[in-house]
Amino acid sequence: MAEKLGELLLREGLIVADQLEEALRSQRIFGGSLGSHLLQLGYLEEDALARALGRIYGVPIARRAELVSAPPEVIALLPPEFSRRHRALPFKLDGHRLHLALQNPADSLAVHEASFLTGFQIVPHVSPEAVLRDAIAHHRRSEPVPVARARPGGTTAGNRPEHQTGPVHVTGPSAVVSDDPPAGLATGPVPSPRPAAPDLAAFGRALTTARNRDELLGVLLEEMTRHTGRCLVMLVRRGEAVVWRSEGFEPIRRRPALPLDAASVLDPVREERALSYGPVAMTPANRDFYTLLGGRPPAVALVVPIYVRRRPLVVLYGDETRTNARPPDFARLRTVSRLASWALEALILRAKILRESGAEAPDGAS
Repeated sequence: MAEKLGELLLREGLIVADQLEEALRSQRIFGGSLGSHLLQLGYLEEDALARALGRIYGVPIARRAELVSAPPEVIALLPPEFSRRHRALPFKLDGHRLHLALQNPADSLAVHEASFLTGFQIVPHVSPEAVLRDAIAHHRRSEPVPVARARPGGTTAGNRPEHQTGPVHVTGPSAVVSDDPPAGLATGPVPSPRPAAPDLAAFGRALTTARNRDELLGVLLEEMTRHTGRCLVMLVRRGEAVVWRSEGFEPIRRRPALPLDAASVLDPVREERALSYGPVAMTPANRDFYTLLGGRPPAVALVVPIYVRRRPLVVLYGDETRTNARPPDFARLRTVSRLASWALEALILRAKILRESGAEAPDGAS
């Protein structure tokens, strides 16, 4: 099916052969759907991908706005485990007809299971993998969160105090790392504490249960939200780092990228540093980058490159616009970087084993 999608996009002039070749190469390394890689590389717009998938499968399209605004009572008709397993989401009920968005609407087992679980006639729609992933995550975040039980001493169940090691200084034009706030940045009232990070065992389990690159990157993005007010996950390709997903920024219309050969906040990637934290110099590259992100330069930025065999593949970025922001837990972030590197390498090796052994199951078109 991926071949059909590529052929259709080439035939209609939506992509060129070199772009398809690079997306297929990325898919072979990391797994996932061809459409998701075309989106992440910036070669295809979401609506164009959705229309192409609709033509391939011969079913209606479920668009992002419809899925995100689906009524909670309709979402609740199918359990979250079903949505995760089949990458599917119910979004509209019309009499006895339940409209279901699927990554692969040709999956008759998913359609029959949905009908059995709900008792409704299922009307399958197609939606790109990335759209479904985001919509499922959106509705999961909207679910009520249980109130933590207080423990003696003022802590809550599942929360542990954060520990930091001694200061580590990293020089460079863009940032300085220190376990103490940079001079002049720790003034004013103490900011509200961020949500406590889960223990490393829970983080490690989340990494090992990630089935593909997107799920693994989602785990890393969630981790970064515990350290900074705004954060990005960026993918390194062809000498630049491209934004994959973000939290805390205004909606991004264009997919921002930073060239690694220009002086910027990503100097630690080029210089093979473990991480950096500190004020950001407004170099031309940084100025253009923050303009694309909404025009608000940060007071302080955090950069955590993820290397696999000394090659940077992913960059975790976070920043704070407040001048009195609390510094992150550097000891934890160094461990996060190491664990993420192993998890990425394991995904790459798993994809290689499946490909070389012929055991790799074909992906859906999206």
